[in-house]
Amino acid sequence: ASLVVLLPGLSLTVAITELAVGHVSAGVARLAGAMTTLFTLVMGVGIAWRLGGALRTMPALPLEPLPAWMSWVALLLTPACFAILFRARYAQWPVIYLAALVGYAVHRFANTHYGSEVGAFTGAMTVGAISNLYARLYDRPALIPSTPGMIILVPGALGYRALTALFESQTLTGLEFAFTTVIIAFSLAGGLLAASAVIPPRRIL
Repeated sequence: ASLVVLLPGLSLTVAITELAVGHVSAGVARLAGAMTTLFTLVMGVGIAWRLGGALRTMPALPLEPLPAWMSWVALLLTPACFAILFRARYAQWPVIYLAALVGYAVHRFANTHYGSEVGAFTGAMTVGAISNLYARLYDRPALIPSTPGMIILVPGALGYRALTALFESQTLTGLEFAFTTVIIAFSLAGGLLAASAVIPPRRIL
């Protein structure tokens, strides 16, 4: 949970989007940067595991799972946290909340009924459409609502779990997580491209 803010899931998705629209140089550079950051985080975790190996072998305490409604409580707090992190103005908070809440709700519904790939695509398309509509109506950058909204959907945690599984010699589990990460990242990129086709912004921002 502490590493989520540091994971480069958004950079990975943006890199794939840039490659998809033909910005090869920017896409490759951003993709290399995202993978470097991810490998660095995993190496840090691996070193910490080696130094504190005795603590990891202690028996885990029994924990009760949180109720399902707690995820919605967290969702109400998350857009405000990202708005502060990206220094958004207070006047921009409503559209940030709208994109994040509606995008996550659509993603959750589609993910439950049709699978993670469809959930990622429809969630990203919803966030992108709301962001592009905001950009057209107010002549403001679409990145203002789309960045916080997309961070909730990006598969950074899956990429981290893939590399940590490989680090622990769990090859099949690591490859499964890695494949899922790539598929979801492509689905998110496809959703953003579809949103730009349905509701194109006045300018690319």
